[in-house]
Amino acid sequence: MPDGSTKVLIDIFRCTFNRPGQSYSVEVGTNFVRRLKNNEPLIGIGPTIWRFTTDDASGLLRLSANGTIEFKKAYSHRGFSILQDFSDQIADIIPISRSRIKFRDAYQRDPHTKLSQILLRIYLIGKSEPDIPNVIEDIRDLLANKDYNQFSRENYTSWLDNTYPFVITALISSAISILNTLLGRIYEATIRYGRKVNHDSGFLENSTAITEEIEV
Repeated sequence: MPDGSTKVLIDIFRCTFNRPGQSYSVEVGTNFVRRLKNNEPLIGIGPTIWRFTTDDASGLLRLSANGTIEFKKAYSHRGFSILQDFSDQIADIIPISRSRIKFRDAYQRDPHTKLSQILLRIYLIGKSEPDIPNVIEDIRDLLANKDYNQFSRENYTSWLDNTYPFVITALISSAISILNTLLGRIYEATIRYGRKVNHDSGFLENSTAITEEIEV
């Protein structure tokens, strides 16, 4: 932490919170942050205070080169409403409730392919059966064996690239706030008032290793 800075940079590996439906706790030691003026350690967070459970998950699916062409044609006429039908089709094939699978209303080109291929982010939602880990495995199995199942026979799922593995890139907890906001409030209250404060929970979503600025 540079002199005069009020921020701490923390690198978190993508695999740190990589299991949906699991409980985690975070501990921050009392000596983790000190006052610049007198080197006094600020109050930390005990191991039983900051707890959260990962619920929903998101990952990336890639369209094949031909699928990308077909998607762009459909998108030019219907916009992002095409993604609702797309996610409904995946849900029906698994099968699970349509409300538990949603695409993000955005897409991007995969920068690692020579041909133009689109990446779509899909969200897996809810705690009912089948649970999210099983839904993830079902999608992976259907995608890997696309040529032998309904994925290859339906209009939207046939656009998927079965050579691109379905990788979970983020886990989202519905009951927690953003990590930098949380710690910012904790340490701001500690510095200003020097008294005990309530600690909420926090979690970060990112598709790679996470670097966040935490206000202290």
